[in-house]
Amino acid sequence: MIGSLRLKSGQLLVEVLISITLVAILIAALIPLILSTTSASTKENKNTVASLLAKEQIEAAQALKEEDWNKIYFPLDTSNKGATNPYHLVLSAGKWQLAAGIETVNLNGIDYQKSIRIENISRTGPNGAGDIGGTNDDPSTQKITATVADFGALPINIVEYFTRFKSQTWTQTDWQGGAGYASWQDPPGNRYFSGTNVDTTTLVGAVQLAKSGGGGTGTYGNRFLLTSTSSIGSMNRNNYRSAMRFRAQKDGSVSSVRVYIQTATNSGGITYRYGLQADNAGNPSGTYLSSGTAAFSTTGWQTVNLASPVSVTAGTTYHLVIQYVSGTINNTHYIAIRNSQPLNQLVPFNQAADNQQNTLWFNGSAWSVQNREPLYVLGFSDGTFEGNPYDNSEARSIYEGNFEGEKFTLAADKTVSALNIYVSKNTNQNPADSLKVTLQDLTANTKPIDNLVFLSGPDVTTTYAWKTLNLPSSLTLPAGNQFRLYFSSSGSDSKRYYRLYNVSNPNNAEYNGINWEGTGSVVSRSINSGAIWSEIDYIDLSGYYFSTVEPSSYAPNGELVSSTYDMGARAGFNRIWWTNVSLPANTIIKFQLAANNDLISPWNFVGPQGTDSDYYTLSSGENIWSGLANNRYLRYKLFLSTGNSAITPVLGEVKINLSP
Repeated sequence: MIGSLRLKSGQLLVEVLISITLVAILIAALIPLILSTTSASTKENKNTVASLLAKEQIEAAQALKEEDWNKIYFPLDTSNKGATNPYHLVLSAGKWQLAAGIETVNLNGIDYQKSIRIENISRTGPNGAGDIGGTNDDPSTQKITATVADFGALPINIVEYFTRFKSQTWTQTDWQGGAGYASWQDPPGNRYFSGTNVDTTTLVGAVQLAKSGGGGTGTYGNRFLLTSTSSIGSMNRNNYRSAMRFRAQKDGSVSSVRVYIQTATNSGGITYRYGLQADNAGNPSGTYLSSGTAAFSTTGWQTVNLASPVSVTAGTTYHLVIQYVSGTINNTHYIAIRNSQPLNQLVPFNQAADNQQNTLWFNGSAWSVQNREPLYVLGFSDGTFEGNPYDNSEARSIYEGNFEGEKFTLAADKTVSALNIYVSKNTNQNPADSLKVTLQDLTANTKPIDNLVFLSGPDVTTTYAWKTLNLPSSLTLPAGNQFRLYFSSSGSDSKRYYRLYNVSNPNNAEYNGINWEGTGSVVSRSINSGAIWSEIDYIDLSGYYFSTVEPSSYAPNGELVSSTYDMGARAGFNRIWWTNVSLPANTIIKFQLAANNDLISPWNFVGPQGTDSDYYTLSSGENIWSGLANNRYLRYKLFLSTGNSAITPVLGEVKINLSP
């Protein structure tokens, strides 16, 4: 980090202090001269002397401010300001010093009571912007009122506005060593920054997202299976409990939960509690983070609003717990919560692994793990949702003109080498025709795979199993193109055919948005050999995926936290701006800042509105949130993100302007 003081090193500041002090001394010298040459008893002369005394206080306060802004902003190391906290200035050892209270001076037999009042200032714009008179605190401006009173005439008041005008700009251009980092370093250990998924070495003097992979294998498709549904257990005793365990997929505030009521047997009037609990060695903790109560008399998805929102953290394990509260409960009056099989331990939307997914049953004395898939939806305060919405499935028959598949759009290029499906046949007799696969590029109006034989009747049994087709050669499917993958067996008939599964959820936006790729991937089927296709948002082909050859790709998100910059004393922070070496479409560079005075207090990173959910996003510059002012230590957090794994934003330098 290179610092450049806009005032020439020390010289101009000394000159300013000397000139202000000289003005104050000259004013002090004028007062006895006036008193010796005129009759100080007249009202005019009293006012003249009082005015000079008030000006002396203003000039002395200005000298004090130039020496150290915080001697004005924190008078006598306090926050005591305003009309009830008067101060005055005294000359001590050749320097002006602040003293508490009102000072009385006697000149030619007349008492003059002199003081200054220090007040915080608000502006019409945020963070020191706009005109004086608004409601936004400006920690770099103070209102100083010098008053001289009780001398036999009306008080004299002089008002001045003091601002921090000294300015330093710190520029970081290097994160590995060299002139561009030196001031930003936490000893010991030469720690210039801490980061996740960032790369500071590929481009000298720049930061970009880290790149990984290349040549490895991956998958693309809906591997989520649902072959049957059941219940966690009949909640027909008051000490029974049901629970669904999962990892949160994102940070957020959960305001509601949804569960699927599998059984509602005469359950009207029976109240149960639904809510979130933390994890304790795989079991619910026993204490609700928040919950709500409800009595349901019908089956299906039900929503329960929580009494207060729960903040969840991505990757952290939680339990959705249901237990009895009140009402008549017995073997004929109860509810049961649906789960499904097999246990996938996959997030439906993006197929991310979640090895904590499971359902648990409490029999009155202990929890047991069932190894079944939880059905749940979390509703967030921002109107988004997450969870597993798939509540049902259907075995689809592939024969004659009945084609079944999935239509999808790729967010990134995919190179595919094989196709895998979960398939069976309906009888021990083989279908009369092979099962064939076609992949249409609807955007390019081509067929990269055209009616290719996937397998024949002897290759499968009546029990579903995964089967793989290695493609004749790898195919690269471009990002942004829409595809239809479908299966057919035109020569098979209604007695002997192949079976594929699909999975479904209610046809509502909140459920459709969290199934496999949301509405970007939907089931595609035809009953007339592909002459007419229908796509259904709430249904997905189940048990299919491409084996992919993964290219090297940029991480979707990365963060870098700077080391600490020590200003040496409390400072004001004015503005942040930066240089984007590269900012392609669908990429983001943004910042947050944190400050404290002791290196011990938490580093709470915030944006220009002072919250942890807003960011500095304008590379041309933004005013820094005023709540960070008057701190000694500063850090910034850099956020990088991309919506395309083939591209990355690149940061070249960051600048922060401050006032000592």
